[in-house]
Amino acid sequence: MAEIIKFYKKDAAKEPDLVLEQAVGKYKSVLVIGWDKEDKLDARSDLGINRKKALELIECFKFCLLRGDYGRVLEQE
Repeated sequence: MAEIIKFYKKDAAKEPDLVLEQAVGKYKSVLVIGWDKEDKLDARSDLGINRKKALELIECFKFCLLRGDYGRVLEQE
């Protein structure tokens, strides 16, 4: 059976639900941080990320963001 490929419009990244949809099945562990519809900070994660791991993930991302190294692959312990 052929795989169905969904094409997204050019500016799909403007819609948070489409960004999340494109991420389905690509991660073994995930932390999602964002502003909810009431403009409150909200975060969700799978059970594999405790507070220590969440902070480590945020700091690694911050380091890459400040360096402009968005595509960098960081090894997980």
